[in-house]
Amino acid sequence: MIFRAKSMSLAMMSLGLLLGSASSAEAQTVEQVPNAAPAGIPAGMKVTCTPGPGTGAAAPSCPILKMNGLTYWAFSYSDNRVAMGIVAYDAAGKVVAQWEKPGARYVYAIKVDAAAKTVTFMGQADQKITMTFDALSPVVGLPCGKNVRLKSWKNDFLTRTAQAQGVTTTAGNADSSWKVECSGTSFQLKSTKGDYLHRPDGNPAVTTWNTGPGNVWTSEIVSGKVQLKSWKGDYLHRPDGNPAVTTWGTGVGNQWTVEPLN
Repeated sequence: MIFRAKSMSLAMMSLGLLLGSASSAEAQTVEQVPNAAPAGIPAGMKVTCTPGPGTGAAAPSCPILKMNGLTYWAFSYSDNRVAMGIVAYDAAGKVVAQWEKPGARYVYAIKVDAAAKTVTFMGQADQKITMTFDALSPVVGLPCGKNVRLKSWKNDFLTRTAQAQGVTTTAGNADSSWKVECSGTSFQLKSTKGDYLHRPDGNPAVTTWNTGPGNVWTSEIVSGKVQLKSWKGDYLHRPDGNPAVTTWGTGVGNQWTVEPLN
């Protein structure tokens, strides 16, 4: 189903549409909001929403996408280039991610394909821009809602051990699987035991735990690899030597290769 940027019944506007499952069982919802620029629109972008593909007239409302705990707008550019600025806002209205996507402008509808896990932004002359759910994730380098293995620079894998709160690196086994649970620009890694990769308070260390800020990580891309940054500002680290994992500020041991499992 497609939601167009035009007037609709109040009931439909209030209800929205549940269109599948995102990471951590979160739905992707397309809603209508008044045709007005939100606070914090990036420089060089503007709101241009039309009632359909064959008109440049302004629509009274604009389609927005809600997923990953964020609100996504499809902006046009002030120079009217054939492109859209897809911008993600958090609950506080802060821009957390943005993408320039060529191929269409002047959004009139947003379509979600839950089976294909794609979002299509539809514009003037029915030109379209399609992005995958993963591509719209503000968590760089990690696929939200999927299980992954994290391969270190020593070619072994982050693994949940049988010991209480135990984490190490191994050649790879069933317990090397971690589920990526995203929330905005941060994420948690859920182990096969049901607890989460954890950076405790105090000296550099890695364990697992059920709750707390130590379970929350953010990601960065460095030299084509992913670095996982803890709440303490250091990074998940595979030191040289025997299999082990800790946290550290710098070094090649901070770099991981993500291998999706599903």
